[in-house]
Amino acid sequence: MFGSFNLIKMVGGCLKGFFVSGNQIQTSTTSELLIELNTEDANFSNVASRFYIIANGGESLFTTEEIETGSSIEGGGTTGTLTEATLKSKTVDFTFSMEENKLQTTQPTLPTSGPIEYTPEENKIVVVSRMFRAFSKHSITVNYTGKTGVFTPTSVTVNNIPKAMALFEAGGTDNTYYPSTEKIGEEGSLFDTSNRNYSFSWNSTSKTTNAMVFFMPENLRGAGTATGQKEKGVEGKGPGLNGSLTGCTFLTIEGKYKYESGQFGEVGVKYRFYLGGNFTDDYNIYRDYHYNMTVNISGANSADLRVTITNGNVAVFDKVEEISNTVEF
Repeated sequence: MFGSFNLIKMVGGCLKGFFVSGNQIQTSTTSELLIELNTEDANFSNVASRFYIIANGGESLFTTEEIETGSSIEGGGTTGTLTEATLKSKTVDFTFSMEENKLQTTQPTLPTSGPIEYTPEENKIVVVSRMFRAFSKHSITVNYTGKTGVFTPTSVTVNNIPKAMALFEAGGTDNTYYPSTEKIGEEGSLFDTSNRNYSFSWNSTSKTTNAMVFFMPENLRGAGTATGQKEKGVEGKGPGLNGSLTGCTFLTIEGKYKYESGQFGEVGVKYRFYLGGNFTDDYNIYRDYHYNMTVNISGANSADLRVTITNGNVAVFDKVEEISNTVEF
């Protein structure tokens, strides 16, 4: 999982940037969950400072000018041009699936940490920190729980996925909304707005899909004004300006429904769910979180505002049973 590390030492400016790779990275002999980095060649000065650690960002993440420093900072030498604000605002492109229009089902490898306050110790520099994933994980299961009728899902897609992972939360800003939705849907947008789909399997006996797992960058959109589940995803009650839903990530499940198992003909149905911390007003997708979502579909309900009728017939939808957040991947 760890191919390289960028270590950045800051005090006002960049005191030192150091790239670690290969045999400089070793699993600790005391714990398999602890990684040890050999920084003997870094020559870090033993002064009070703040460390930032980025795993797998690549050696080209920072320019020479940003991290190049004078030989003696304490003696009045120069710092690199990299500031903490610029460091936190840097992003790494999110790699989508190599298959066209597919969700990313392979876990990215971009953990980061910082700032880590360092207090000088005699004759050594030791920094220990937990790493945080710069992306989120989502597990989705769809069940049909109706006592009558037959439901068969045909597609599962996700829209509005940021194209890049910020090294640090919200790019190091206090912004409620991140990333920016400027130009969304146009060239130069920070969002992928295509229908990214998941290749799932459906068990017609147990009436459930396999667990669908995918990964995406953080998408901080804030809170809307809905007071109940049926209002989430309604224009005018979203988190944006005038209740807009612009930039909010949503899941769409399409399928076919028969009111009776022996019925000839079927109706096309579409269910849309806006992801976030709950199914009322939270539209935030945080880094280092695992979102668990179970969708139970049990019968016809054309009154629900999250349902779209796809062929002029009555659509169906029931309830979202569960969502749970945890940082334990």
